[in-house]
Amino acid sequence: WDISVIDELPADYLKLVFRYVINVYDGFEKEMSKGGRSYAASYAKERAGYVPTFEEYMRNARITGVAQIITTSSFIGMDMVDQKAFDWVISGSKIIRATEVVGRLMDDIVTHEEEQTRGGGHVASGVECYMKEHIMSREKVIEEFERMIKDAWKEINEEFLGQTPMPMHILTRTLNLARVVDALYKHIDGYTYSAKVIKDDIIAAYVDPILI
Repeated sequence: WDISVIDELPADYLKLVFRYVINVYDGFEKEMSKGGRSYAASYAKERAGYVPTFEEYMRNARITGVAQIITTSSFIGMDMVDQKAFDWVISGSKIIRATEVVGRLMDDIVTHEEEQTRGGGHVASGVECYMKEHIMSREKVIEEFERMIKDAWKEINEEFLGQTPMPMHILTRTLNLARVVDALYKHIDGYTYSAKVIKDDIIAAYVDPILI
């Protein structure tokens, strides 16, 4: 909440948003002070720096993996997919939840350090949330995340062993998404730095494929 750090932000649009938010809350504080309630804006500002528990974080962060919307979008052009399949996806099926976990945690492992060094600060990732809640080192948290990712893959595999009524062609769509996530975030942030990792994979698969 310090306007003096605005020049540390990496992009002009972020500076514009930051200045706007500061001005809005300064306005709130001045308006509330007229009735002796200037503390109200302070509570809101303090909440902005709140580091949630890991459970709170995951409840919201899993959604950012967009497994539901990507899976349902992949169904649109498939004639063999009926309404049951769409309802199954949005109901929060095990394979969807597990794919969300794989995506969110793999992303956090390879991106959290860089995100925390960006000018102006950054929202806490799952790594920071888990470190604070469980008083663990960064290395130990990453080990725990890797265990969670392995467990999520086990859940994905269980769905292919008859744990769901959905046919194979439905399950494979979500499995392929999990595979893409694994390829993207295996070692670095392949989504952000696609030229370093994914570009060569795409060329190998579609431009210079090995013919069998």
